[in-house]
Amino acid sequence: MNTNELYQQITNEIIDLMEGQLTGNFDKPWIDLDVDSKPAHNPITGNIYQGINALILSNVRANKGYLKGQFMTFNQITSMNAKVIKGSRAVPVVFYQTSFKDAQNRYLKPEVVKNMGNNEKAERGIESIPTMRLYHVFNIFQTQGLPEEYYRLPEVDLAKLTEFDKDQKAEDLISATGAHIQYVPGNKAYYNPLADIINLPVKEQFNNNAGAFYAVALHELGHWTGHTSRLNRLSLGHEFGSPGYSFEELIAELTSAFLTVGHLGFTKEMNRNASYLKSWIEVLKSDPKAIFKAAAQAQKAADYLIALSKGDEPLIANLNEELINDSI
Repeated sequence: MNTNELYQQITNEIIDLMEGQLTGNFDKPWIDLDVDSKPAHNPITGNIYQGINALILSNVRANKGYLKGQFMTFNQITSMNAKVIKGSRAVPVVFYQTSFKDAQNRYLKPEVVKNMGNNEKAERGIESIPTMRLYHVFNIFQTQGLPEEYYRLPEVDLAKLTEFDKDQKAEDLISATGAHIQYVPGNKAYYNPLADIINLPVKEQFNNNAGAFYAVALHELGHWTGHTSRLNRLSLGHEFGSPGYSFEELIAELTSAFLTVGHLGFTKEMNRNASYLKSWIEVLKSDPKAIFKAAAQAQKAADYLIALSKGDEPLIANLNEELINDSI
């Protein structure tokens, strides 16, 4: 059986699972870690964000899976000889303060007015003027180089979890890509195309399930192949939940399936692949051929990664025209 036939067989088996007795929702294959329960705050000043800022930052933290609610400004981060990870987006927060001016429209410092009595304020015609300033803050997990205690999660005991026995063929495949992969104790796996970085939970969180770890890692590497410097698939850009975003998820998961099942032999991952794909295929009901179109792109991605593992020169192609002409 040649490679193309193998990919087609895997696609057909996944479709059979999706259309058959597959029940339940997709569950993340790693163990979520406890998160810091403290409210959103600034670790430099110690101030807790209030009002609308608390709502905004709590929502961002929940959506992004940040383990701590520590948010700092760019200047505060750089003042500590740290840096913001490339491609990270700041969150706007508002800060209200009171300014003061006298009858001659001269502004006075708050500490000056604070020492005035009520009679003096009245005589000088002191007025208080509420002002609003906009700041932009980053979560500490969008940074690199802060002191270790900023990132430390004392609630987490990774020693209670078991790291799986490594599969050398899978390790070599991942290593050969040269992709920038950072392992962070956390509850998120993702690829950041702007920074060209893959973020994965630490291996202990997969609790002795090698197949699950490699499936997740190769899913993100599937996204990684779409970078403009590789297969140039991600340059179109899509919002979360859109058909285009869903289509890219199908490509990445099928890439993972082709590699974990077809190339590495982790056959037990087929049900997980099918469960994940089913959660995204619902968005693409208007196009019954979506999974086959995604499979064609996933085949290119899988071949690209296999070529790298063999030391071959991978085929670099501009897929934009194909995707546009065969759009969903």
